[in-house]
Amino acid sequence: MGQQVDAGALAPGAMERFRRWAAIAVGVAVLGYLVYAVFRGLSETASALAEFRWSLYVPVLLLTLVNYSLRFFKWHYLLGRLGVRVPVRDNLWVFGTGLAMVISPGKAGELVKPYLIRVMTNTPMARTLPALVTERATDDAFAPLRVLEKAVLGVFVLLGVLAILFAV
Repeated sequence: MGQQVDAGALAPGAMERFRRWAAIAVGVAVLGYLVYAVFRGLSETASALAEFRWSLYVPVLLLTLVNYSLRFFKWHYLLGRLGVRVPVRDNLWVFGTGLAMVISPGKAGELVKPYLIRVMTNTPMARTLPALVTERATDDAFAPLRVLEKAVLGVFVLLGVLAILFAV
């Protein structure tokens, strides 16, 4: 338990195949966006892009990068706690694949991460699934606080509306 695994030695060509399929997926996504733009209307798409506040672009990208970086380190840490050692570079590809799959219903597509770890290291999915479940559970750990925040804000808005209605 806890040995460093050379992913290439256990699954020769797995990362190369993955990278090829990742490149294809990116290409299909770009093509899909272009089809959407043409279907929706190039002028409407260009107008939406022109109206976008580009001053927010870099800060949003940086915050997104920080978010995904923290989530990656949590995923890598959780695998390590389970005794599954994957080189950081290979694990980045696995994590990136999982991010691409979050659009699936219930984020079930993220099951690709334990699957890829199995392909790379011969570690059974049953051993890595707890890392995925824990990662997802802790991502949503603060969701109840956001709900509470919205509820409190809603109460204050309601009290404000009632105060305005009865003050008149």
